Amino acid sequence: MIEYNRAVAKGEILKDVGLAQFVKQTKDFEKAVLGTQAQNGIIITSVSDHAVARSIGNSTTNVGVPFSVVTRVLQNPEKIVPRIVGTEQRYAFKIKGLCNVVIRADGRIVTLIPKTGNVK
Repeated sequence: MIEYNRAVAKGEILKDVGLAQFVKQTKDFEKAVLGTQAQNGIIITSVSDHAVARSIGNSTTNVGVPFSVVTRVLQNPEKIVPRIVGTEQRYAFKIKGLCNVVIRADGRIVTLIPKTGNVK
């Protein structure tokens, strides 16, 4: 609930999405990607609430990202760039393709960065 409210307050998703739809999107996203092995060998183990919000989008500045695009990028990226993320300075990878997917070394999808032209 806290992450849903934060996502609405920051404009990541529209308020009319509703908490029930956010929860459903979370479950559907997890079902679609958990256990997927990225090309760099990391197996997806969890999805952040922020990534869920980015998958929904807000129809103005963020078009959203379909799960099928996330899976395709993980398995067949254009490029994988190692990076350090967060206040904990965790090792992560920016996986570039139809969208960009940032995953931590522990398999958590941290965020999605949609590219212009992705359509739900």
